[in-house]
Amino acid sequence: MSFTKNLAGACIGFALLSPVVLPAASGQAAPAASARAESAIPQLGVFEFAGFTPDGARLKARGPVGSTVTVTSTATGDTVTRVIPAGNLVDVPVSLGKGSIDTFTAVMSSDRGESDPRALKVDRTVASVDAPVFVSTDTSFPGRGKVDVTVTGVKVNATLVVKNARGAVVGTAIARDSTARVTADWDPRDLPSERRFTIVQDYDGAVSAATPFRLGDTTTPAPGQLVIPTVESTEIDGGVARVSASTTGAPAGAVLSVRDFFGAVVARAPLSEGRASVVFSAPRSESMYVANVELGSGDDLERSPGIDFTLLKGVGDLVPVAPAVKTTASSGGRTIIDVEGIPGAMATVRDGDDRVVAVKKLSATGRASVVVAAAPRAAGELSVTQASGVIESDPTLIDF
Repeated sequence: MSFTKNLAGACIGFALLSPVVLPAASGQAAPAASARAESAIPQLGVFEFAGFTPDGARLKARGPVGSTVTVTSTATGDTVTRVIPAGNLVDVPVSLGKGSIDTFTAVMSSDRGESDPRALKVDRTVASVDAPVFVSTDTSFPGRGKVDVTVTGVKVNATLVVKNARGAVVGTAIARDSTARVTADWDPRDLPSERRFTIVQDYDGAVSAATPFRLGDTTTPAPGQLVIPTVESTEIDGGVARVSASTTGAPAGAVLSVRDFFGAVVARAPLSEGRASVVFSAPRSESMYVANVELGSGDDLERSPGIDFTLLKGVGDLVPVAPAVKTTASSGGRTIIDVEGIPGAMATVRDGDDRVVAVKKLSATGRASVVVAAAPRAAGELSVTQASGVIESDPTLIDF
């Protein structure tokens, strides 16, 4: 990022100021130098970058008291005007676009006249980012053919990309903390020599060098170091959420802490042999949480990097598995689907446009024949889900 402090081009780190040369109007001679005395027109003051805001950025303009500063966005034409007060310094808020570079023009004026416009550039392009620092791999929690890769030293909101030994992308994730975890795919049929991977971080278009690792690699934490926990299971039952997690090398007195999206602690539990379970009120909508290992309190509180996880919406029901489609048949322009699932669950059939075309409750044996008024136009156009409470299962595509 770059930002030049004044017209002489001194750099302070976030934007670039450069003069704009405007041609004389058609048919008019350029004004003589004697007609524009230095004392008659205020000179453009100094502009400094003051920081980013949720809506854009702030510039500081320094100039004669009472002068008016006008900054205009080149892209949108939006204008911000400020009068320089006593102290010769004023904040000028500007809006930034979605790209990495925004340009503006600045003019300073007073009752003596108006300065020449000058160009300002706010450049948020990242020149380079460091390679992620590998921490560990874990194949115990994600399931067969999956591996959790933990890295640190990454930028928040960077995209982490994992590739296998063949160069194929097998996992991506957005870093929510300087330590982050990516779940990647691997083939259990690969030979040990083929279980090699690389991970990079992509931040605002700047891609780091690759960090290599192998399946099963791990680093040993320093004694007493708090290690990012692994969320082993989440469960919602009877309006209560239960989260179980584990860590390694946790010192005596360490606890598992879970915070909600807003940073409020919702549950804490002491770790025993590196494991703990916390219980708290289940969310009524899909919600994100962060789990940390903590030690101490107040000013002496130590906290490990956090791992985020999501609890699905619901008020106490586990997410049901997708139903099974046993048989299908078409007759007289109708489709009959034999569905098997949870006894008493409600089976819902949808078409390719996600419209509900049939609903039926499963029997005490978990079976039902669902009749759809029209035959599907193509294989896979119809799907069926089941719900034993307020949470619906994933769909099962219906083949014919």
